[in-house]
Amino acid sequence: MICKKTILITGSGGFLGRHLLKALENLPGYHVIAASSTPKKIYGDVDRISNAHLLSSDFSFKEIDLLLHCAFPRQNNAQFAEGLRFSSSVLGKAAMEGVGALVYISSQSVYTRKRTASASEDTPILLDDVYAAAKYSTELLIQQLYRNIPYTCIRLASLIGPEFEPRVTNQLVRKALEEQTLTVLDAPIRYGLLDIDDAVRGISLLLRSEPTSWEPVYNLAGVGSWTLSELAQMIQGFLHDQGIPITVQSLPSDRYENTALNGLRFEQDFGFHPQISMQQSIQRIVAYQLREGNANGDRRK
Repeated sequence: MICKKTILITGSGGFLGRHLLKALENLPGYHVIAASSTPKKIYGDVDRISNAHLLSSDFSFKEIDLLLHCAFPRQNNAQFAEGLRFSSSVLGKAAMEGVGALVYISSQSVYTRKRTASASEDTPILLDDVYAAAKYSTELLIQQLYRNIPYTCIRLASLIGPEFEPRVTNQLVRKALEEQTLTVLDAPIRYGLLDIDDAVRGISLLLRSEPTSWEPVYNLAGVGSWTLSELAQMIQGFLHDQGIPITVQSLPSDRYENTALNGLRFEQDFGFHPQISMQQSIQRIVAYQLREGNANGDRRK
């Protein structure tokens, strides 16, 4: 009889959580439990539990080999306090009951957006906003609670994917389709972006490794970094191929921003190399929005 590793994923209904579930549910040797505030909306061949049940006395982390903690609100500042309370409760309960290991999904935002080079794990922490402060405070909590339990905090580059509307790539594509014109800042702004498929592949490699070998912190990065003008030109090219001409205009600006990551440590420790180019990511986003537009009756090709 094969002894399966039990993995509990919080935030299973989120963008990253959904894709991780899809990747892990059919892998041999894994028993996946998906925790969510709305477990009925979780699809796939996995066990589903509610966040409330997760925190109840009826659930124990003793049989959980690995807790993958993805849950946290992204865009709504009013929900950050509740997100921190939930993280504190889950992480505290898991540590007290003896969870086998922890992977916490943190963010590149713990490094300032004003950095002058790609941030490595040794780059000083400088918090620009409430989201970054919440992510880093959770990392500090983990350092205290998990002194005797293997853990790592994964500082993800900004995730992109066809259905992830908040990201700049998707917003640019949508604006191009709606207005046939893109006006972007011609400024020293560089975005470090990570395709969701590369993120899932990297995390999957990590989950298959020995937790006692993990470093406390890893950056998980994509391929390179990109300016708004470069992204707009890619979008223009792919829409042109679809018979949809758009105009790209640039506005001079001295605004400075850099969210690029150095992911060399993760690549070396887990044999990971990002495979999805920005051109491929943009092409998939364009194709998705064109399909969605056709399904909704929009005036798009």
